[in-house]
Amino acid sequence: MTTSELANVSTDPLTAPCALAWIVSHDPRPLVPAVASEAPLARAASRFDAQVLEQSGTVTLLAFLPAPEPALQRAIKLAEALMASPVGGPYSAALHVQPYLTGNSTRDRALLSALVEQAFPGEIVATEAFQRLAHPYRWFEPIPEAGGFRLCATGSPQAPLVGRTNELAQLRACWQTARKGSPLLVSLQGEAGIGKSRLLREFLAMAGEADAIAAAHCQPDGSARPYGLLASLAGGWLASDPTLFDQLGEAGQDLAYLLGLRETGSTLQPKHLQFRAFTTLNHWLLAQARTKPLVLALEDLHWSDEASLQWLDSLIAEIAFGGKRAPLLILGTERTGDIHQRYGGMGIGEVAISLRPLGSEEALSLMTALCPETDAEARATLCRRGGGNPLYLHAFAEASAHGAVAPRDLPDPLRWHLAQRLAPLSAIERRVLETLATLGPVVEHDQLAQALPPLELKYGLGGLKQARILEVPPQSPSSVGFCHHLLYEAAYDVIPPERRRALHAQHAERLERGGAPLTEIASHLLRSDQPALARPLLRRAAEQARKRHALAEARQLLKQALLLSNDEADAHPLRLSLAEVLVASGELQEACDHLRALQGLLVGEARLQHALLASTAFANQGEYGLAASYLHEGQAALSPVDRRSHASLVLAEAQLALRQGAFGQCRALAQAALDHLPEPASLDRALAYSLWGIATYRLEGPAAALILYQESLAMRERLGAEAAVAGSLSNLGSAYYELGRWDEALAAFEGAIGTFERLGERLHETIALNNSAHVLLNRGELDEAERRYRRALALKQQMNEQPGIAAALCNLGNTLSRRGDHSGARACLDEAISRLERVGEGEILAEVYQIAGMAAIAAGDDRRARQLLTRVRDLSHRLSREAPLAVALRGYAILAQRAGHHDEALALAWESVELNDRLGNPLELGRSLMAWGETLTAKGERAQAHDAFIRARALLASLGARPDLCALEALLG
Repeated sequence: MTTSELANVSTDPLTAPCALAWIVSHDPRPLVPAVASEAPLARAASRFDAQVLEQSGTVTLLAFLPAPEPALQRAIKLAEALMASPVGGPYSAALHVQPYLTGNSTRDRALLSALVEQAFPGEIVATEAFQRLAHPYRWFEPIPEAGGFRLCATGSPQAPLVGRTNELAQLRACWQTARKGSPLLVSLQGEAGIGKSRLLREFLAMAGEADAIAAAHCQPDGSARPYGLLASLAGGWLASDPTLFDQLGEAGQDLAYLLGLRETGSTLQPKHLQFRAFTTLNHWLLAQARTKPLVLALEDLHWSDEASLQWLDSLIAEIAFGGKRAPLLILGTERTGDIHQRYGGMGIGEVAISLRPLGSEEALSLMTALCPETDAEARATLCRRGGGNPLYLHAFAEASAHGAVAPRDLPDPLRWHLAQRLAPLSAIERRVLETLATLGPVVEHDQLAQALPPLELKYGLGGLKQARILEVPPQSPSSVGFCHHLLYEAAYDVIPPERRRALHAQHAERLERGGAPLTEIASHLLRSDQPALARPLLRRAAEQARKRHALAEARQLLKQALLLSNDEADAHPLRLSLAEVLVASGELQEACDHLRALQGLLVGEARLQHALLASTAFANQGEYGLAASYLHEGQAALSPVDRRSHASLVLAEAQLALRQGAFGQCRALAQAALDHLPEPASLDRALAYSLWGIATYRLEGPAAALILYQESLAMRERLGAEAAVAGSLSNLGSAYYELGRWDEALAAFEGAIGTFERLGERLHETIALNNSAHVLLNRGELDEAERRYRRALALKQQMNEQPGIAAALCNLGNTLSRRGDHSGARACLDEAISRLERVGEGEILAEVYQIAGMAAIAAGDDRRARQLLTRVRDLSHRLSREAPLAVALRGYAILAQRAGHHDEALALAWESVELNDRLGNPLELGRSLMAWGETLTAKGERAQAHDAFIRARALLASLGARPDLCALEALLG
């Protein structure tokens, strides 16, 4: 490799150029030449494409070039395969990495030689260079005295055991039973990475010094090798006692032959040879257990070869039927539960322990222990991604701690692990998996049956379920899905891009023929790189969502379609539709931004629609000048003969006049709109009656408006317009409230709130929430009233509607004042006044001044109260609003009474009584009568005061105004 080539060498461990492995065999016995040629080291070197650079006695130096498979990955696999081999072992290995091959240098040899001396038999160690590249992919722990690192089998060495207290207690109880001479078979079951090996290590670490442990594990790459599990066990026994086979006599030599340690065996028939070897080994094992209680730990039995399982069959049969009792615990880990089923009912004590995924709190506890420096939000995201699987959580934590992965990405060691699980699949299983992965994480069986041939589906699903890649979700028995969401991600990730696009295109075509939902078809078209075909489907789906009043869904679909649009002319109608949905859902600021962007770009009917929509949006934002200018633009686009469009514009003008407090103009415009609408029933006609009613309510009072509201409601109910019906209910509720019919008012408001909330129409929901809270507040139900006011405030803040935020703050301040929280009330009311004064909302401002003034009176701040009531009086005169003025007069009367000006107070209170009587407002009339009665009492006119109080009590009792009634009873007492 040249210097320039070296400069471009990747430091990614999956593509690192070269790796070195220094292998040491600790077997003191030399192999016979015939066996040496087939020794595990030679087989492993051939299998993992390693070049032998040097071989001397028990030491071998191997090199791994970058092709055909990543060098680091092959070096680790070879070392792990050797650690499991009994032949020529036990081994230890030291690993190193270089940008190019210099494995014969003195420095490298000295480094590896010194490092491998620190490794115990069966251990893999690595240099700092190797660890630095492989660390995000595999876990290591440092060896301080050697300046190197030790490779951990699975998981992080520092990781705590979380959420397995009950399972560990079960294992301890099983061991106590076995130690008393009753052998037990325990199956530790669970999906890959669920923590079987971690729990096993924790349990084995607790075994006492008086106990013996024999451990073995099966290799996924060597599952077809006969006696692989038994060979792994024998490797540990030979390490502690090289004369083991000699002690077992002829049967020991048979066993050595079965394991490949001898060139020839006895002359017995194979099955007789196997029987004698197994029987002798089992007798020896049980004898060892009687000498010292024994735990036989067998990992990954789902990968075991059949020959090894036959030995396990013979051992369990010896215990169950041969009467051989001993303090022996056979503890196996497996994914599938097959071992548990294989030996159930054979007469040996048998326990199955199934490991569940960690709960959310347990996962968070583990993640916090693994990466305490990561912020809480990122940890929570990683926990959700890990799905309660400890191995996955470890991988996310390790990668996150080293900045190697974003929370939504797959760490490379986890990607590697998942890819290894998918690698052994057959061609049929892979086709089924690819089809399922491109359809989704959980798919109905019928949908799969439409996409795949029956036999292929049957055998493919069977194999994938057996491999614990797929499962039938308990909550959906007619479906099939991935055992873990990350398996779904990995399965989708490994599909070649061209194949993936072709599958999505096939799914889209099949789903379209079957009349599937438009969004599902569009999703597959997008993944097959056909955005031009997906865009119109998204728009149609948005229209369907809008008709269902699923505004959030419609908004998302239109935004997605807009992003896919390359043609401005095509984007304009999408943007207009999006603005319409945003206005309906109360997202006014974003709607206004889109409407501004469309100004002057539309023609014909779209231009008129834009004008009407912009008028509504900007009026709701308090920008009345802009709203009026858009209406003028709409008039310019209007056809003289288009009476319906003309009526729509007139109604928009009426709404704008209403927002500005021009009630007479609003009523006249609503009546004019009716002249342009010849149909006996239409939504526009119902809207005209509704606007006429609101204006009449303001000009003549609620009684005059009631019949117009009822006409609008009846028309909307006949047309089946849910949202419009809710609007009429809200208007009716307001009229009932002012007329003192509070039960009817609350029922109307409740109906409106439920509909608006279901339809996602937040703008109107807040109005109904506020009005219902007014009723509850005056009934004395302060907790529920405050809850609704706060909900309305939150909605207004989401919509960023300044006048609405101010009104909600005002209502909340009034509630806090009633509670006696005067500082909280003042803070809310001052903020409301500040916001309204900035946007010039005169009508709402008068009401806020009125509420703030009465709150100041309740707080005893007479000076502030007088200032605010003066503003109410001035603004009411300017706007011709009498209702706020009537409240202000009552406030003035209370202030005059406090100052000892009884005659002035009496005159002001009586003026308030007369005005409220004329307006037909029973609640305010009752309160004004109370103020008048208090003034009469102060002047000594007790009989007249008593009459005023009795009249007030009758009004307030009919309304159910409990707080006011309580105050009145105190005055009467």
